[in-house]
Amino acid sequence: MIDAQTICDLAAGELSQWRGLRPFALETIPDCLESTGGNGWLQFGQRHLAYCVFRLGSAGSVVWLFSFDDGQVHLVEVQEPQQNISVDEVLDGLGPPDARLAYSSAARLQRPLGELDERVSEYVFSSRGLALLIGHTPNGSRRILRVRGFEVMPLQRYKELFIDLPEPRFFSE
Repeated sequence: MIDAQTICDLAAGELSQWRGLRPFALETIPDCLESTGGNGWLQFGQRHLAYCVFRLGSAGSVVWLFSFDDGQVHLVEVQEPQQNISVDEVLDGLGPPDARLAYSSAARLQRPLGELDERVSEYVFSSRGLALLIGHTPNGSRRILRVRGFEVMPLQRYKELFIDLPEPRFFSE
């Protein structure tokens, strides 16, 4: 059984009450999400995850739902989160992250999030099943680029499932 309201709240930027994702069948999408028709797969670690793309309402955030081979959604990503979210307020409310990770060059090649001049870091709250990708601009401002919701799990397991990518290989001509 999916708690649709928690997914809708996550997509709307209501992060303070998030306590982890309970995997749910891809067929049981919350009513707040409207399909964009986008789908495909991305590589995470040594695995590929299928995704479907939705939008929160007609003009809201873009939401990607990722599933393993079991057809269950194990990762919710909110792209283009509501811009009225204050990074400082969110981080103050969540407390210290379990880890702060650099956004790797392999990840940037696969999914270029943030501007070229931004330093991008992922703040992982694995004990809450939450991760925030935050862009740090040269002028000192910060913004949330992506929000991830997932099952509560140890940090190392999160990294294995959703962070670690093979290093990019470049071929000479």
